[in-house]
Amino acid sequence: MKNETLATKLYRRFDTPIRDPLWNHIYLDEAFTAITRTEPFDNLTKIRQLGPSFRVYPGAVHTRASHSLGVFEIGKRILMRLLRDPFCPALSEIGALSFLTACLLHDTGHFPFTHSLKELPLKEHEQISAEIIREEPLCSKIKAAGADPEFCAAVIDDSISTEESEILFYRNILSGTLDPDKLDYLNRDAYFCGVPYGVQDIDRVLDRMTADDLNGIGLYEDGILSVENILFSKYSMYQSVYWHKTVRNATAMIKKGVAAALNRGFLKPQSLYRQNDVSFFAILTDSRFPLHRFFSDADKGRFYLCVAEKQFSEFSGQQLTELEARARFEAETAAALGVPETETDLPVILDIPEPIRFETQIKLFNKNHEASAGNPSIFDGNGSRRFSDCLRRVRLFVRPDISRLIGSEEWQSFLN
Repeated sequence: MKNETLATKLYRRFDTPIRDPLWNHIYLDEAFTAITRTEPFDNLTKIRQLGPSFRVYPGAVHTRASHSLGVFEIGKRILMRLLRDPFCPALSEIGALSFLTACLLHDTGHFPFTHSLKELPLKEHEQISAEIIREEPLCSKIKAAGADPEFCAAVIDDSISTEESEILFYRNILSGTLDPDKLDYLNRDAYFCGVPYGVQDIDRVLDRMTADDLNGIGLYEDGILSVENILFSKYSMYQSVYWHKTVRNATAMIKKGVAAALNRGFLKPQSLYRQNDVSFFAILTDSRFPLHRFFSDADKGRFYLCVAEKQFSEFSGQQLTELEARARFEAETAAALGVPETETDLPVILDIPEPIRFETQIKLFNKNHEASAGNPSIFDGNGSRRFSDCLRRVRLFVRPDISRLIGSEEWQSFLN
């Protein structure tokens, strides 16, 4: 095998175990352990993976650090599987180590409070991760581990232009249908929430993987059930955990508050980068900050009330998906109720979830490793869109003291 020497080196190299509740032992070595002891990685120990979900599932207090170690472990298992595959392209040692470093550090630029800030005019967290990786203290630690910080950054951040085939190969593995990120977070989130929906048969998934030339991971056609199970799990986790009404309430409050603070000049985008849960709320709940009471309520679980909701497909105001249009609607609604927005008060919030992709773009192969048309899947075409449509519910949240201003039918009329 063309990658046999590399596979042997990697197998022998990682011999220092870290105990993990999901994957049992995650093996690092001295150089990778040193990476986990830097300030940027330590910052991940202070960011909850699921943000406010612990308000619904008290066990959901696991961190982005534990998730990142899990992604490293699953990424290593995927890599070892592909290195044994005769159809895998020849890979370099520095490329393999850079990929594993990317798995470990892919979330170093992630924002606190889960994906509350996703729609705001901020840098993508992958871009921030790439910047952190190319700076000290990580840059020298990555080089000491035998990896290349530039290669690692390019695997994480697809806005970095490259034609290097090995970077593209690893980029497609780290972000795809069967990526190590998804395989870890679905299992990990389900475990800590105490729900069964995200559990995956990792061994079966790995067994049916093959290399798709330079496009990353392919799958033997009898493994299509593994993909469907992952996508069903993703749907179920969104339904029961990620987009639970209380979780949407909390994230909508943070998104609304930060968007308003940015628009009014109370915050600069750079003040939100490289924060953790503690430092994030320290900024927003400082008594000198105009919206400090609003953010203090969100931080302490004093959420708004949902007074109306509707399927997005039946919502007449679908043009309100843009944040600016949504902000105007919220301000006009608040004014019509006689409780207008002020510098310190945001009484009305319209929550519209973004569309979700159920990716099925993975190349299938028959037993002779010939491209296969594959088996029909419920997640193909319209089926995938229907799953996304079922999840998207528009909700109107208001400050508790104004929820009784009008009746339930009148609240619902705002969404008609």
